[in-house]
Amino acid sequence: MKMKNKLKLHIAVFAGICSALWHRATKPDGLALANYLASPASDEDTKLSDAAITRRCLIKLGTDENHINVCGTGDIPLGATRDGSCLAAAINVSYAQFGLYSRELEGIASGAIAAGDMIVPGAAGAVRTLPAVGGTYYIIGRAKTAAADGQPVVYVPCFPVQRIV
Repeated sequence: MKMKNKLKLHIAVFAGICSALWHRATKPDGLALANYLASPASDEDTKLSDAAITRRCLIKLGTDENHINVCGTGDIPLGATRDGSCLAAAINVSYAQFGLYSRELEGIASGAIAAGDMIVPGAAGAVRTLPAVGGTYYIIGRAKTAAADGQPVVYVPCFPVQRIV
């Protein structure tokens, strides 16, 4: 009986090693363990909307972990929509996740923005420069281009960093 259990153990270990080698060969970016594969998180995600959401809009967590909503000036942003948008609630919307997304994003300026300015959430999903007025803000990136109020602005995103002015 003991010999049978040892054989099962050796087969299980061998299968785990084969599995880890297979995952290493097919997913070089992943972390291969004998019985688990942890791949890096995707830089984009999709969630259900709580309301209408437009393109180039900052979003925040919605009513629960499966929903998103439009981000306002006092909210902690989760990411930004790129091409995804919806006209009503309960529709899947794709968005770039701040802290994971490594490419430039485009937002709509709320007020004048100069190239190099720190970007924070504005009203109704727009972006604006870091105000000098006292308050708590979340820096989400740095402007790469200048823009006037209501115009598109290109920015380099980062993980939201709280700044108290």
